Amino acid sequence: MNIFYFLLISTFLLGLISRIINKNYKIIGILFPLIIASLFILVAGFRTEIGDTYFYKHSYELLVQNPMLPEDGRDIGFTVFQLCLISISTNPQFLVFATSLITNLCTIIGLYRYRNYFELQVYMFITSGYFLTTMNGIRQAMVAAILFCATPLILKNRKWLYFLLVILLFNIHESALIMIPVYYIVREEPWSKRIMLLVAFLGIGLVLYDILEPIIFDLLGSTNYGHYSEFDEGGSSFMRTFIAFLPVAGAYILRKDLKSWDNGKVFINMSLLNFIVLCFSMYNWIFARLSYYFLPYTFVLLPYLIMRWPNIKEKRILYYGFILCYFIYMYYEHVIQGLGLGYKMIPGIF
Repeated sequence: MNIFYFLLISTFLLGLISRIINKNYKIIGILFPLIIASLFILVAGFRTEIGDTYFYKHSYELLVQNPMLPEDGRDIGFTVFQLCLISISTNPQFLVFATSLITNLCTIIGLYRYRNYFELQVYMFITSGYFLTTMNGIRQAMVAAILFCATPLILKNRKWLYFLLVILLFNIHESALIMIPVYYIVREEPWSKRIMLLVAFLGIGLVLYDILEPIIFDLLGSTNYGHYSEFDEGGSSFMRTFIAFLPVAGAYILRKDLKSWDNGKVFINMSLLNFIVLCFSMYNWIFARLSYYFLPYTFVLLPYLIMRWPNIKEKRILYYGFILCYFIYMYYEHVIQGLGLGYKMIPGIF
């Protein structure tokens, strides 16, 4: 856990310095996000195990021994990606580093592009547990980070280019395809009749989940998620869902003030979808996997809400309360629940 504490403190301070310097020296200020991204890449890239890391490294070793495309064509994009890496290095650690490079660089670029309280954004990246989960679902995290970095395509309504990117990434992880219907949803005005109708429809789905579950998993049967219907390991925690509710509630409270935020509708609606999928994840944790695509948008929205809070004294309370509460949440998830204790790094790196 010491490496996480070091990363948390160092990236927060670097983010704060970047925000202060950017006011007068923008070129110098850009250096700090690059340093932040480098720290994330190094910590994630030189890990030896956590989550599915071992299995990805093992599959890479098998591919080195038998460098062939899959016969069924499934996830062919990721196999091609690995074959390209194999042409450079057969060491499986190279796969871990390469995916960490893409995932963390794309995430930090996305956060910096829509920065507000930049230090809170990178702080939330760690304390929400998202940074840790990117070291587990490597393929999906990489795909989600690339799509997050491609958010300007949604904002500028370049849908065909966005759809092409989604289809390409679909060949790395099938779940990317969900972002095509999501594209149309998030471009709606927040709290519009269509959005509220969607919320009502999904609310009914929550109530009738026991009836709908067999139908859902039947639809997923031909995908990588089909085998999860055989598992019964419970759902994700209520705390995680409640935390996902906070940016949505804040956006509703400040909905009039946020009308002047040009990019606001995408970040608000993505955060709403994140909350919805986490509501479903309380029934079955597999739905939480979809939050890979939505959670990074809350890293922009929640600090922005604090920045736009009208009362100065209350804003200070929210700022420091945010830091305290998210640290407690990280400690609970990483230490008490033990999710961060499996992290190991190559000896001698730091």
